[in-house]
Amino acid sequence: MLIRKTKLCDRRTLVKLLKTTALVLLGMILFINIPVLLSKPAAAQEPATEAAKLAIEGKKLYEAGQFDAAANIWQEAANAYKRAGNEEGKTQNLINVAEAMQANGLDLKACNQILQAFNIAQPDCRQLIQDNEKDRQQNDWFPALESKPNSLNKANGLRSLGDVLQKLDRPDLSTKVLDLSLQVARQLPSPATESAVLLSLGNVQRSLGDRIQIQEGRINKQNSSPINCGEQAKAGEETSLYQQAASLYQQAATKSISANTWVQAQLNHLSLLLKMNQLAQAQSFIPQIKSKVKELPSTQTTIYARINFAESLVCLNHYSSLKNLSPTKGEALIGGYNPDLKDIAKELIVVQGLAKSLGDGRTQSYALGYLSWLYEQNQQFSEALALTQKALFLAQAIQATDMVYQWQWQLGHILKAQGDIKGAIAAYDAAIVSLQSLRLDTTAINSQIQFSFREQVEPVYRQLVESLLQTQGNSNLKSNNLQKARTTIESLQLAELENFLGEPCLKSRVEIDQIVDKSDSTAAVIYPIILENQLAIILKLPRQEELRYYATAISQKQIESTIDKLQQSLPNVSQTTQVKYLSQQVYNWLIRPLEADLNSNIETLVFVLDGSLRNIPMAALYDGQQQKYLVEKYAIALAPGLQLVEPKPLRSSSKIKVLAAGVSQKRLVEGQEFAPLTNVKKELARIQTEMPNSEELLDSKFTKTNLQNKLRSASFSIIHLATHSQFSSNPEKTFILTWDRLLNIEDLIDLLKQKDSTVSNSIELLVLSSCETATGDRQASLGLAGIAVRAGADSTIASLWSIDDFSTSEIMNQLYQELNKGSTRAKALQQAQLALLKKEKRPYFWASFILVGNWLM
Repeated sequence: MLIRKTKLCDRRTLVKLLKTTALVLLGMILFINIPVLLSKPAAAQEPATEAAKLAIEGKKLYEAGQFDAAANIWQEAANAYKRAGNEEGKTQNLINVAEAMQANGLDLKACNQILQAFNIAQPDCRQLIQDNEKDRQQNDWFPALESKPNSLNKANGLRSLGDVLQKLDRPDLSTKVLDLSLQVARQLPSPATESAVLLSLGNVQRSLGDRIQIQEGRINKQNSSPINCGEQAKAGEETSLYQQAASLYQQAATKSISANTWVQAQLNHLSLLLKMNQLAQAQSFIPQIKSKVKELPSTQTTIYARINFAESLVCLNHYSSLKNLSPTKGEALIGGYNPDLKDIAKELIVVQGLAKSLGDGRTQSYALGYLSWLYEQNQQFSEALALTQKALFLAQAIQATDMVYQWQWQLGHILKAQGDIKGAIAAYDAAIVSLQSLRLDTTAINSQIQFSFREQVEPVYRQLVESLLQTQGNSNLKSNNLQKARTTIESLQLAELENFLGEPCLKSRVEIDQIVDKSDSTAAVIYPIILENQLAIILKLPRQEELRYYATAISQKQIESTIDKLQQSLPNVSQTTQVKYLSQQVYNWLIRPLEADLNSNIETLVFVLDGSLRNIPMAALYDGQQQKYLVEKYAIALAPGLQLVEPKPLRSSSKIKVLAAGVSQKRLVEGQEFAPLTNVKKELARIQTEMPNSEELLDSKFTKTNLQNKLRSASFSIIHLATHSQFSSNPEKTFILTWDRLLNIEDLIDLLKQKDSTVSNSIELLVLSSCETATGDRQASLGLAGIAVRAGADSTIASLWSIDDFSTSEIMNQLYQELNKGSTRAKALQQAQLALLKKEKRPYFWASFILVGNWLM
């Protein structure tokens, strides 16, 4: 029996962001309408009767959690209705098939299935979710749906499509489709569908709030477990979105005529109130929910509802304890219901029994996993370990990889807490293997993983690395542990980049260590890793097999706080003193420990940066002692990982062909206003002077069509784009300005990766001047890395913030002069920055430019 202790739970669960939420929501609002048999001859009634039976059978299978079987039966029902000439019945069951696909995490397939159900010609949801305003006229799927006669099928199908679009990370399209569904439901009228749609709209608003928390770094907790209570929302933009979600949940509950939908709306509202720290209001919900939940029939969706309810009770207890509001058992915390952990444990035991009676391994596994979490938070590790192992066994038996990785992760978390580091490493290893399998199976992965990557995926990798580095002293660290730690973070960064891009990265790669050992004996590779309580640094010196390890005792919170302040100060020309102070702190953590090992032969530092370190230029780190910036000591390059596209040298200056394009005039494009870049004309003219074999597209000539034609007609070793551009961790906010439109990442990649086999496809250097990273986005560098990797360019030069275009022009002019001399790319950029630094000491003017990728000639 669970013994009550004062130490309670940690953070919020990922299950709501993964399949659990999807399953509960889909199950709660699943619609099965058996069409009325019309007066037809007996021969026609027979297939219709068969279809109705199949539809009912599919519903039973769905409620039992047998989604594959349910989808197959509903497809048979759709075929039977088609034979009976019942189009409504056919459409309804095809939509049900999509619901089952969603429950299995097959979101793209489900999306295509819904469009097919509505007879949309050539449905392609992959193209649909990459759609943007510029190309919308090419896609007529929405007008086609809009023009369908109003019916319950239309309302429910649109609601289902809205749900899947939200999970495919297109909240804009999801809201548009759900608004239409709501309109149809109200016109019919259909209160049941209306309440279900309001619930879905609430989920969209909540997901938008969660996205802001993630982007601003307020969710990631390295020591978190797969189930946790999470960070409560701070005052900010997400609070407004959460309030909108709460209002929609309340409307859904008020409008609902279904106990299932009412319970789901109230459960979602309850968990959101906890997130918004509205504990008193949350407590007022509990008695009614508790009563209603127990009245629901024993189905899989009911079991998930009871699990989620138990989770909210634990988190209410947790948040209350943080505020010192925990009274004795049975008393009100703030005038409402006080959940007791022992009672919650009893409830989860009952739920697990119900799942067992249904023969549903999936819900049994979840119930056991949550019960394990409860014991773990109470520091009853032996019981927690046994329960997690049972949950894992059940998940493995049904090959539910999405659950397998969660329980392997939880197993590692428990073993680490018990001091079994070797066992924890093995468990984390297994979790990462499962995650990689899940990521590779792009048809089965639940796409919610994409937008909550930092909460659901990243901690597993970091906890493994922390365990690998958890030794009795630096001198006792085994070399293979260092190699494995470095490789693990490399895998994390690759997963993060592939997650951002939505597809696997390039395969033609070469190890950086090989380049350092064979091609550049003057380069050292620095690999910092941000852990919860330390900054670990791994150093690779040329022609030395052994890696070197350094550790600075500093919290992740302090590192990220300092970097955030530095990132905000660097683009401010008047904050040089603050920049020096903050950059010296980072220098002391990152460079000072290994300075003695950087001998006089080292001329270039190649950084494989981790986390928020990628948002600041290493060139601006200030030593304080010699009063020099790092760029005054070394040439600097960044690598997106331990592997690079196999580097190729720049052609000789006489053979270098540059395509230089830019926008110099003030522009208003797609509702955004862009300031003039008056020095762009001079910048492009200087490139033509230094590189005579070049071509230019300026202002009105710089269009997508002209750029496409140029790239198809000739091979360019350097592409230089002098225009406004922005990088963000949100692909929709990553763009490059042309004369008349914003090129998103997909547009640009399509242009740069030519499909004409007669033209060479190799871009040796991509230069993006006058660009910047999105303000307030801790992972904005993903946009830059994404463009660099997907374009297939050997290297990319870009800026982290926008500076005056005169300084940009000066740096670019010097850069091409240095490349003409035969300097390496890293040294060419270094000399360009030093030339400006001699005239202007403030880092704002010269430090923003970074080199990503191949640093050689």
